[in-house]
Amino acid sequence: MSTHAHIEDSNKKIAFQIAIVLASASVITEIVLLAWAAAALSLAGPGFSAVGFLAPAAIHVF
Repeated sequence: MSTHAHIEDSNKKIAFQIAIVLASASVITEIVLLAWAAAALSLAGPGFSAVGFLAPAAIHVF
């Protein structure tokens, strides 16, 4: 796996892990804003994957 693909894969995993934690916290605390943040981060994961697949040189922008 190239360095760019590894970085992109790490960003994707981190976004999903934070989304899972926020979703769990929103269930426990009943704060809807945390659920929206979790949803946004869960959509960011595929976005990172798309950038890594379609434009690997653009990873340095993030």
